[in-house]
Amino acid sequence: MIPKAHSLFWVACLLFLAHCKETPSIREPINPIPAMTARQLQQSYLNGKTDRPFSYQDPFFSNKIGPFTILQRPNWANFSPLTGLLEGIPTQLGNVNGVVFQSGSGANLVSSSPLGFPVLGDPLKPVGLDMGIRQVLNLDITGDGVRIAISDTGLEIKHEDLRDNVIPNASKNYLSGSEDPTLLDQSQGFCHGTAVAGVIAMTGWNGVGGRGIAPYAGIAGLNFLEGFNKNPASANLFLLDQAQGNFDIFNQSWGAEQNTWVPTPPGSSIDLYFQKLQAGANNLRGGKGALYVKAAGNVPEINAAVDPYQRSPFLIVVGALDSVDRKAAYSSSGANLWLSAFGGEPVTPGSSPKLITTDSSGCQKGLSRSGNCNYSSNYQGTSFAAPAISGTIALMLEQQPQLNWREVKHVLASTALKVEPGNLGWITNKAGFHFHNAFGFGKVQAEQAVLMAKSFQVGSLGALETVQGSVNSSFPLSISSEASASLAMEVSQDLVIETVAVELNLEHEDLQNLQIELMSPTDSTGASGTKSILLARASSPDSSNIPGVKFISNAFYGEPAAGTWTLSIANSSSTRSGNLRSVTFSLLGHRP
Repeated sequence: MIPKAHSLFWVACLLFLAHCKETPSIREPINPIPAMTARQLQQSYLNGKTDRPFSYQDPFFSNKIGPFTILQRPNWANFSPLTGLLEGIPTQLGNVNGVVFQSGSGANLVSSSPLGFPVLGDPLKPVGLDMGIRQVLNLDITGDGVRIAISDTGLEIKHEDLRDNVIPNASKNYLSGSEDPTLLDQSQGFCHGTAVAGVIAMTGWNGVGGRGIAPYAGIAGLNFLEGFNKNPASANLFLLDQAQGNFDIFNQSWGAEQNTWVPTPPGSSIDLYFQKLQAGANNLRGGKGALYVKAAGNVPEINAAVDPYQRSPFLIVVGALDSVDRKAAYSSSGANLWLSAFGGEPVTPGSSPKLITTDSSGCQKGLSRSGNCNYSSNYQGTSFAAPAISGTIALMLEQQPQLNWREVKHVLASTALKVEPGNLGWITNKAGFHFHNAFGFGKVQAEQAVLMAKSFQVGSLGALETVQGSVNSSFPLSISSEASASLAMEVSQDLVIETVAVELNLEHEDLQNLQIELMSPTDSTGASGTKSILLARASSPDSSNIPGVKFISNAFYGEPAAGTWTLSIANSSSTRSGNLRSVTFSLLGHRP
């Protein structure tokens, strides 16, 4: 099973990358407003604030001697003759000049001196949303001291906007054995890792390029994908190395082809990789555990769980949003998602924009072929949503480095924003968490996550435990045409759920006709449990069996585990049938 980068064809989306020529030092407040005249104050307020309302009343208004009028009004602003207010939200960059207020008429006509001010900032800001990164940077939180491994195609460690954040002697080139994972062949499509790195950690306030989400975080490149593809004999060893090392966060913007169900039996290469993930969660960061951030994939019609590399509770699987908080058209869905972030969209008339980030240096490499070729505005994919989460976690860990990996996940889930609230796929579970297979718990909110991390009671989740449910059924269980098969599973332990896993071994003549659901126990009031769709109808690849595949569901987060769970398999085919051969059921969580 060959991993691939999770990005599609990649145009500018200044969703979370800010301008670089602002305050030169993060140690000072960003965009401070000094004492100045009203007009100077308004000018300062506009700089870099194209998303904020402009409101100005010229002092001339207090001396009016007749009707109040305005000349050269900006087309984005409204003017009230009654109040003298010029108001609006700027939508165009550049200088506004020659705005003149007048009062009176004829021989008594008097005019103010011309008003001029610059409009700076992000011209696309009014049409998009953000993650609250600027508010975090205003708190002097930049990811400083946090170490992030970028497992990808490679990383151009001498790039002008990345080199200051590259951790010395920490990167790996699996082909040459050196500590420089810069790709020699960086023709179009081979700059993926460098682009991912820019989203996380383009250096801040250095006078070039842009600014990453965690602009002072340390980064290292692991050219896993290049090594995997060019040296397949050592590919399994390279895979294991993507979960170990002196790092706090591992960003993995790659996955497998989602065209068949692949089992991960004990001792298989992917099973050994999962064991390394678990070991990293137990032992790295001084026992607090590393964070593994994984792109969900770019195959929207196929369940994300088809990718065998995603079937671990120790991963944070990330879906993609467009610039107005809608599911990106390409983003994979599944109950294993944890969170979503901006990933850009294909550029078509009326669509949302793509992402801007670092590209391979020079106009002969990477995607850019003109202008400043060290950057590109042509990226999209869950590959670029995942590093948005990695960058946010870096901000959280600088604020509160004692958080363990489970506490980081808890804070992210607790502060996520429910987006597209009218979408019928949203559920609210028994613990009050909103969940959707397309979004996980929702959109990451960096400011809220950092603030919650600061006040979070470290250790309050207790120790992680695993319990096994008992399955009350004999096998094989027939899955008849146009019928549903169900079985009960009992859990006796008193546990607060963090993750649920169901491993299925079934065969069916057409898996596209099946929908598989898991229902949590009825509560003490008699209210039915939470329903999680493990496999939606028509979301399986063309296949005749699911051979021992583990489905992860995060939909039950925070719920009590004890009671009778129900697994249901609905078959919509009138002619095709199958059998469920075996089921295992396990839950991870902590004591109340």
